[in-house]
Amino acid sequence: MTYQESNQQAGLFASSIKQLGLTFGDRVLVILPISPELYVAIAGLQRLGVIPVLLDSLGRQEQLADILQNSQPKAILAPQTILGVFAPALDGYAVHIRIAIDAPESTETSYSFKKMIETAEREEEIVPVEQDDTALITYTTGSSGTPKGVNRTHRFLSAQHYALKRLFPYPAGAVDLPVFPVFALNNIASGITTVIPAINISKPTPADPLTLISQINACGVTHMTLAPSSFKNIAVYCLANGRKLEKVARVLTGGAPISETDVERFVKIAPNSNNWILYGSTEVEPISFIESRDLLTTAEAQEVHTSAVGVNVGKIDEELHYACIAVETGTLKDRTDLTSISVEAGEIGELVVAGENVCEGYYNNENAFLRTKIRDAQGTVWHRTGDLARIDRNGFLWIVGRKHNIIRRGDALYFPVRPEIILRDIANVSNAAYVQSEEHTSGKIIAVVTLGETGEQQEQQCRKEIITRFLEEALPLDAVVFLQDIPMDVRHHSKVDYGKLRKLLHELDV
Repeated sequence: MTYQESNQQAGLFASSIKQLGLTFGDRVLVILPISPELYVAIAGLQRLGVIPVLLDSLGRQEQLADILQNSQPKAILAPQTILGVFAPALDGYAVHIRIAIDAPESTETSYSFKKMIETAEREEEIVPVEQDDTALITYTTGSSGTPKGVNRTHRFLSAQHYALKRLFPYPAGAVDLPVFPVFALNNIASGITTVIPAINISKPTPADPLTLISQINACGVTHMTLAPSSFKNIAVYCLANGRKLEKVARVLTGGAPISETDVERFVKIAPNSNNWILYGSTEVEPISFIESRDLLTTAEAQEVHTSAVGVNVGKIDEELHYACIAVETGTLKDRTDLTSISVEAGEIGELVVAGENVCEGYYNNENAFLRTKIRDAQGTVWHRTGDLARIDRNGFLWIVGRKHNIIRRGDALYFPVRPEIILRDIANVSNAAYVQSEEHTSGKIIAVVTLGETGEQQEQQCRKEIITRFLEEALPLDAVVFLQDIPMDVRHHSKVDYGKLRKLLHELDV
């Protein structure tokens, strides 16, 4: 699909949805995989000032009621099967305009996306918007509670694009394969070619690495934006099968901690690539970044306990303001002097950031603003990342874990990121988590592990290795639990869903 074809289809789709009665400020729930139709739909809706509400994974079905309550959409755009599954919930919120992305013809219950474009008489003109008008609503994973609708204004989206363009510009002729749907918007704004990945990132399969490698070779992919799971799996596959990605020039990856082992593997299979590890969040992207070879050669600058080492995510973008505030800092309703709650240099605290590409609020959710934002004495809005971090004497940012996943034993605090890297680097371990059975308490401290090769002998050997390693590192441990699968985030299957994991451990009476 060319840019001209995409633009024409967006204009025709906009004309059709206008005929259905949708107008400026209305919301439309969009449940589509990364695809050409997704971007045509987003552009078409935005032509009218209609707000796409992106639901990036069908795994979010259990969160649908909260999302519908928050966004109050007037229409939904999804595959026919999804419209059928979600029909009862949609009726409860009067979402009567239903558009089927894959239906060849319209029916009594839904309109055909394809037919709407084919029958439109003209391309709709673009409706002017203000910079603080909402352009998109995207939802956080909800890993720390109810998912929050990030209010991506036109100003915020522009600032995010220009930050990425400044830090990671694309050369002429670049061909990018992004596994994150929102990153393709940056590609479109940059005028480069996007290759749609032929995988479902939220439901990984053993065939995914070969699928992506086939696309990379067939489409001449030179750049990629990968989830950590894809970054790891491609490298493992290539090493096992003697393959290399010689023509890849740059890879961006982020969204979850990445171990030095995974980085070393990827450097071997993509020898000509600059591989950047980005750290950020739905509300701020990027915050910091480091090139893979720099990561492998940067030694820890301080004598700290193993669990406080964390992962090095590079240096914070010079355009951002940042600080680390006391771990126990609660909700701050009034304007605050940030220095009064900041920790000493090098100490662990919750990372907060401010700047142009920092989302300043959530859609129809003042409580979320109070929980995750700080307005300082000058009126600047700071985002509370929820990530616990420290900045070493050389200016490198080290992430040690999430605020709601602190592990407590007496007066001592432990953090999961580095212990989980230790666990995943043990032979035959395919995934792992280091978790306390009850959040914010002194419950059992558990290493949860999934194995590649399973069996009683393999479990005994792995348990022995874990106990030995944790004793060496003076890490507390009450139990080792083997599971077939560890609950992961529904967006890109790269982060442990600790809430679901604690619930599962409780059901297993661990």
